[in-house]
Amino acid sequence: MLTAKYISNCTARDIDELKTAILFYDEVEIVNNVLYQIEPVKDRQPNEEGYTIGKIVGIDQLVTQEYLSHIELLLEEGVVKVVSGEQKSKDELWGKIEEIVNGILNTDLNILFEEKNVIYDETGKKISSEVNLSSESKAIHQEFIGPLEVGSDIDLGFIREYYSSQLSSLLLHISRGEQCVTASDLLNKLIKNNSNNPEFDKIYRTIENAGINSNLAMDAVRLATPNISSFPFEEVLEIRYRAKDELAQFRNELETLQFNLLENYTLAEIHTRSSEIVKHKINPSLVDIKRKIEDANLKLPKIVLNEFKDPKSYTPMIGSVIGALPIYISTLLSLGLISASIAYEYILSRKDIRANGMYYLIKIGNELKK
Repeated sequence: MLTAKYISNCTARDIDELKTAILFYDEVEIVNNVLYQIEPVKDRQPNEEGYTIGKIVGIDQLVTQEYLSHIELLLEEGVVKVVSGEQKSKDELWGKIEEIVNGILNTDLNILFEEKNVIYDETGKKISSEVNLSSESKAIHQEFIGPLEVGSDIDLGFIREYYSSQLSSLLLHISRGEQCVTASDLLNKLIKNNSNNPEFDKIYRTIENAGINSNLAMDAVRLATPNISSFPFEEVLEIRYRAKDELAQFRNELETLQFNLLENYTLAEIHTRSSEIVKHKINPSLVDIKRKIEDANLKLPKIVLNEFKDPKSYTPMIGSVIGALPIYISTLLSLGLISASIAYEYILSRKDIRANGMYYLIKIGNELKK
């Protein structure tokens, strides 16, 4: 069973990413990290380590109840489960990872913002710009703190802690060699911006041969499912079931692709360049398979028409090959209007196409069009 840790923004607007994940993974474990709201206790002296005494006044669970209500079917079916992120502090790597992440966010906090109306002087130096929260960090603020309105306070501390917790959790699970999925653009940008960080690289170096890179898999599946938002979970699960054989071949294909890529890239580079890899490595395979399907569809009617010119070639249907044929071919064959050799050629051409692991992407794409 292929399981993935899902460490991402679990809000209603991110539901489609979970649909994509369940088209690839057998089981998705959503990691529910928490943030503690702590207020200092007045008139209390610092403890022996010099820390001020505080009191927990609230706990924010990063997997919201609204999100859980949206994915109720997946939870009931056992395709998705929610796991606590509370055990992470017991891992010996946790302290080191937190230190790395705090360093990253201290130097890369601007990633939470978007600039617009930027003005440069004649030398290319920026003179002024308007700054706004990025659309993703704005959505997180609205989900957990409240709407952003004129006169409302923006809790940048919460947003920083939110991404610190999520990134630390993501890196911890990656360091254990576990499959991890995140649909967060900001988390992916933080990883990309710091992929050359020596401390950061040590985490990835421990899992150079840890199987399929999750971003590679998600980007590839996303390529074949551009309009998945219109499909309810019931239909996505049904599509996953109908394409399960092709999925196994697709996973093997991705394993082979990643193994070959590791000769030239680190796992961190594969993660950060997954869209580029899908574009240049996987998309050409899809184009080739589609061409073969079209060629086969054009070739067969031509051969059938040629056989009609020669009545001696008609052969009655004998055997059990009909189940592998579309109804119009099996009907012609059973009536003795085309030869068994033509039907056999049809089966071989389809078998060759389906043997390609990338055929899974064609199949789920076709299923979604029905």
